[in-house]
Amino acid sequence: MFIQFLRRYRVHRLLIIVDLILERSQKLGNVRDETRPLPHLQKIRRVTLRLMRRRKITYDEYSRIEDYIQAYRL
Repeated sequence: MFIQFLRRYRVHRLLIIVDLILERSQKLGNVRDETRPLPHLQKIRRVTLRLMRRRKITYDEYSRIEDYIQAYRL
């Protein structure tokens, strides 16, 4: 149960970070301009892949984070 709590917490924190990145990029300019938030989002993707490789999060949680990022980019 504690491990499941930690997984949910990690996913929640990553989603909050994605929100902060995209919110701050909106303040700087147009969010549709993919050049501003792209390096930061790539870093988030690397972190999530590393967590999945170490079995800290599952593939379903990784795909949830990816879907969240893609929803902002549409």
